[in-house]
Amino acid sequence: MEQLSRYRAQLMGIAILSILLYHIPHEWYHVDFPLSLIKHYFYFGSDTFLFLSGFGVYFAYTKRRNNLKEFYLRRIRRILPYVYPVILVTGIALFYLGEVNLFEFIQIITLFDYLIAGFLYNWFVPVILFFYLISPLLIKFLSKKSFS
Repeated sequence: MEQLSRYRAQLMGIAILSILLYHIPHEWYHVDFPLSLIKHYFYFGSDTFLFLSGFGVYFAYTKRRNNLKEFYLRRIRRILPYVYPVILVTGIALFYLGEVNLFEFIQIITLFDYLIAGFLYNWFVPVILFFYLISPLLIKFLSKKSFS
C-alpha cells in the first residue's frame, strides 16, 4: 500500500494518458501507425483513475482524522475551480449551437446531466463527486464492521 501511495501520481498520469489515447478520433487512424491496437488496449484508463482516486480519498480522509466537513471542502476546492469553467463554457456552447435545450443546459451546468439523463458530455465529474460524497461514509461504516 505504501508503494501505491508513493507512485500514485505517476500511475494516475499513465491512466490519464491512456484515457487520451483511447479517445483518439477514428479519422486519425492510419495503416502505418497502429492506433487501433492502442485504442483496443488503452480502455482501462478511467477504471484505473477511479481506483487510484479511491486510495487518494482514503488517505486524504484518514490523514485529516476523519473530519468530514474539511474533507468535503478540500475535495470541492481541489476539483471544481479547474473543471467547472470548462463545463460552463461547454454547456454554453452546446446551448448556443442548439445541441441542448434550456433544461439540458441547466442539467449540464449543475452537473446533473449524466446522473439524470445519461448525457456523456462530462460524465466523469459527477461520478467522481458522487464517489467523493459517499466514500467517507463508507469508510466510517466499514471501519466499524468486523469482517473476520
